[in-house]
Amino acid sequence: MLFPKNLKYTKYHRRHNNLINYRSIRLTWGKFGIKSLDNFYFTSGQIEAVRRSLKKFLPKNSLIWIKIFPDLSITSKPKEVRMGKGVGSHDHWSVFVRRGTILFEYNVDSKEEGFLVFKKVKSKFPGRIKFVY
Repeated sequence: MLFPKNLKYTKYHRRHNNLINYRSIRLTWGKFGIKSLDNFYFTSGQIEAVRRSLKKFLPKNSLIWIKIFPDLSITSKPKEVRMGKGVGSHDHWSVFVRRGTILFEYNVDSKEEGFLVFKKVKSKFPGRIKFVY
């Protein structure tokens, strides 16, 4: 699973969840892609699950590009612990995905093949997504 090698601080504040992405909104390497329509948190385990299912349904000679990286440490306190005493310990790695971000790119021969792969992978995502080409 994906996680950063080192960070300046181990625990960060959560990011705003009402923002729109204006930077990575176009395909750069692949012919087809998956684009987010909502703002959501995407964990490293979910990214790995999508990558595995893309690898499973795509032909052997096709390439996959992951355009996001989980660099946000999500913390949690143990069950039945009283309030206060600071932030809890590290739980998992996550990335905040803004609306309009290209998440994955891949190459296949035809548009129909690309859309079939998208339909099979669509259930792995925590938010609304769309197929772009």
